[in-house]
Amino acid sequence: MLTASLTAATMLGPMTPAAVGATTTATTTPSRQASCATAWDVVARESVGLTHDDAAAWNRVSEAFISLSDESFDGPVSNALGDVFTASADVGAALASATGGAASHADFDAALGALGTVCAHLTVTQHKQDVARFQRFSYQAGTLSGLRASAATRANTTIASAVDRAVHAARRTSGVACLGGSTECGYFVHEIRQRPCVAGVVCIRQQSAVLPVGANDGQDSVVTLALDSLTGRRVPLSRMVPASALPPFLADLNAAVRTRLAAGGLGDDPYWDITLTRNDVHAWLPQPDGIHVWFDKFAVAPGSFGIVHVVVPWP
Repeated sequence: MLTASLTAATMLGPMTPAAVGATTTATTTPSRQASCATAWDVVARESVGLTHDDAAAWNRVSEAFISLSDESFDGPVSNALGDVFTASADVGAALASATGGAASHADFDAALGALGTVCAHLTVTQHKQDVARFQRFSYQAGTLSGLRASAATRANTTIASAVDRAVHAARRTSGVACLGGSTECGYFVHEIRQRPCVAGVVCIRQQSAVLPVGANDGQDSVVTLALDSLTGRRVPLSRMVPASALPPFLADLNAAVRTRLAAGGLGDDPYWDITLTRNDVHAWLPQPDGIHVWFDKFAVAPGSFGIVHVVVPWP
């Protein structure tokens, strides 16, 4: 029983041990957070004027962001700040033009979203608990910083809920007796990571390997959170793959999974000849090189494959 869970846990990579009930900081906040915090303070301070299309407020924002961009020595942050400056300056110029009237905020919102993606930073903490009938029970929690306050609050609530669900699901098996009269037979290891993401979105992946108490095989699973960098809300797949692009996306997804199975020696196995639909796509993240999709152990392949991960080209 332990062999299966150790194999699954190895897929997650090394995890830092900690004392029972202890918490250790796994990463430190990068220096770019100071520039990002100042930028969000500017937006919050001028929010009323921006909402009401006060040209003076838009000009103050553009001046603040060009200064922040010039002062930043972090290339991606400086570029993102510069894009916000350009977008806010364009709105201010439109409001001051002879035609006047309302000006579109679309480019400004998009630039702020891209800034949020660059600034977002996940701080990971390691936890280890003493759970009855478990040989090991360790997990990670994560806190996002670098976003505007309301978005960070919403995103962190979502992240915490996802971690809690994984932990509680594993703990619920502790009431079952171990096979063969053993006193400790369960195993749970869990990690949470931030991954590269497209502009306007923050990508979080949670992966766990669990050998439930009383079971003779482990289960590996992935939960992903694609979070809007301006609101902190989860992003639906339809935002990345509109209805018109869904057929080619599914065709490429099925082709990628078949290739993965063939590479593992299952190219002609009718039992695993599965046609995947939109309802089968649960864990996905929009990364620059394509849409990454994960399938839990046993979902599309035998258990020996573990978690199946494929990258679907952008439709």
